[in-house]
Formats: sequence, structure tokens, C-alpha cells
Amino acid sequence: MKLILIGDLHGTFKGIKKQDLKNCDAIVSCGDFCDAKTRVYKMKILFMKKKDPQLKTQWFDLIGKKKAWNLIKNDLKTGKQILNKLDNYNIPVYIIPGNGDYCSKEHGWKKESINYYNKSLIKNLKNVKNCHNKLVKFGKFNIIGYGINSSPEVPQLKEYKKGLTKKELIKRKKEYIKQLRKTTKLFKKSKKFTIFLSHNVPHNTKIDKITWKKSPAYGKHFGSLVTRKIIEKFNKKILFCVGGHMHEHFAKIRLNGVICINSGAGYEGKYVVVDVDGNKIKKIEFVE
Repeated sequence: MKLILIGDLHGTFKGIKKQDLKNCDAIVSCGDFCDAKTRVYKMKILFMKKKDPQLKTQWFDLIGKKKAWNLIKNDLKTGKQILNKLDNYNIPVYIIPGNGDYCSKEHGWKKESINYYNKSLIKNLKNVKNCHNKLVKFGKFNIIGYGINSSPEVPQLKEYKKGLTKKELIKRKKEYIKQLRKTTKLFKKSKKFTIFLSHNVPHNTKIDKITWKKSPAYGKHFGSLVTRKIIEKFNKKILFCVGGHMHEHFAKIRLNGVICINSGAGYEGKYVVVDVDGNKIKKIEFVE
């Protein structure tokens, strides 16, 4: 079996080499298909909140909702174009949403709270299969997906805890437990070797550490706690885990014996080719 793993594309897809597509059984992508025109303003808010953890200003307050809505529409348009391109390869494409694919309901603005991922991005695509919070059969394997996540589900750093009220922190913990139980249930149900498809990589490893010096969380680990817990608990069932989100890493590690791959910044033309023989990984090639 031959798989192509693609990380965060953010509105730019440079394609896949013909020789890599030859005899390819499936494409697997960990989300963030939409462009990130709104990101610069969201980053500004993060820097502002580092100085004032109690800040309630939203990113769209910086530019006004009219301009913000135009940026969102552009992001969604590019995301749909990317998914159409992947769909046109006419081989199975297994995906989950990233945190930039407009599927969250946690925002205070109604227009940004709509689940556009389900409503428009993945509609009418014949080869694209959504794996988010699902167990999807793939030949003699299963794929279990966990999308959206962009940071530890429960804040691990004091400065991020300060930005939350006691009520908000309790809510985060409850959501973390709920998601962990949901993903655990899927793995208990799986009777085959399973590919774990996560938007974020596991917490506290070499592939989740922020190395961008301008980041407000420079030098910190920002991977997923759920992803790590699942790998620790079901390591005997997992063929490999693939994630992204952390653009600065394009590498693999072993965690509890499980190969964990950060598929990197797909918008830079990066992807990973994985050859599987039986129930073992025969070869992993990082392509740039």
C-alpha cells in the first residue's frame, strides 16, 4: 500500500509529482485547506493577550466585520478550490478539518460560528472522505480522525491559564474529557490496525515545539493532549499517526513505539510518501 500524506495547505497546493502518484492507494490530509488571510489579525490578538490576559477584543474588531467577512469568504473560496484539486486525482482522499477550516462554534460572531466545513467545503466531492470523529474503513485498515485542535485542549502554561476565567477553564477540561472519551470509544471499536489522523501532533515532543522566535509561545510545546493520550493507550493498534499544524516541523518521531509524522507545511510543496507492506511501514519519504 502506498499513501501520500499532506499537511497544512492554507490555500496553496503545488501538486504531487507524477511518480509519487503512480500506484498510490490514497491521499491523507490533516486539514487547514483554507487560505489564512485572517491569521495576521488573529496573531495580533495573541500578542495583545500576552500583555493583557483579560483582553476581550476579537480579531475582527481590529478591522471591522465587513472587511473580516470578505477575508473569510476568500479563505473559504481557496479552501474549496484546494479540495476540488485533491478530489480530481480520482483516488480516495481521507481528510479532517484544521482549525482554519471554519468549523468551530466557539466564536462570538455569528457569521464565523457557522460550520462552513460541513456546509460548503466538503459538499459534492466524490472522492473526499471526512474522517473527523469517525472510524472509516480503508482496505484492511481503519482510519480514525480528530480534527480542528490547535493547542493543548487544557492550557498547560500559566500565562494562558490567566486568560481564562474559572468557569472557562472548567469548560475546557470538560470538553477535553469529552473528546478523549469520544476518540477512545472509536479506538476500542476498531478491530484492525488503525491510521490515526490528527490535525495537531502529540503534545510535548520534538515535533510540537514552537521554534518561530516571534511567536508569543516561542519555545513552548503546543501539541494535542488527546492525541498523545490516545497514542499512549492504543499504541499496539496504531499503524502510524499523522498530524500537522506545526508548520516549522517536517519530520517523524517515535512515541510509545508509534511512528508519529508531522506532514509539515503543505503550502510550501511538502508532502510525505509512506509505503506499507503488510502491517508494517516499509519506507517513509519526505518530499519537498
